Amino acid sequence: MSDILSSRPWWDSPLVRLAGATLSWLVFAASCALLVQSALALVGLGGVCGGGEWYATADECPTAVAVFTPLSLVGLVAAVLVSVGLARGFGMQLPLLAWPIMFCGLGGAFVLASVGEQHAFVWALLGLFFAAMGLLPLVLVLRADAQAAFSGARAISGSPLQEDVDRPSWWPVKHSRAETTAPQQRDWLLAVVPALAAAGVGLWLGVALFRAAAG
Repeated sequence: MSDILSSRPWWDSPLVRLAGATLSWLVFAASCALLVQSALALVGLGGVCGGGEWYATADECPTAVAVFTPLSLVGLVAAVLVSVGLARGFGMQLPLLAWPIMFCGLGGAFVLASVGEQHAFVWALLGLFFAAMGLLPLVLVLRADAQAAFSGARAISGSPLQEDVDRPSWWPVKHSRAETTAPQQRDWLLAVVPALAAAGVGLWLGVALFRAAAG
């Protein structure tokens, strides 16, 4: 076993898998927090802001919105790429959960922000539309294999974990049952706890960064 582990490339080691999964959830949560706050600030401005002579009739975009809106989108994509490239199937599956979380978060934010705002119906309708865009993929993922979405497709060692059901053709990672092992309590703890802790830190970091930029 030691010979097998020592022959692995650095990017396929358990430590890199854990670091990749943790980092991806931290970056994703921070980016989501920044994007949601930027969207809420935009709602408060009536949905339009700009800068420069081309936007003379629009409200000036706050610095936080102008900086963090594009930065958050880059961060969301980067987080998924880190998960795919470094976590490699270990941990809570960000590539499967990123879209539902992002759109459900935006949907809930728009619905809450619509209360007391001008054109509240429009913002609430937009929020419900975003929520639907997030809920539909989430239902598909949970129906395909809820266990693997949260326990991961692989253990931290890289060995494939047993599939709960026969996965559909669009599922990113599939293994034959003969080569898999059922996820144990250790696998669940390593998959879920670091991801949730990193997401919590990421949310705090995103809120703190936006508030600092907003003054």
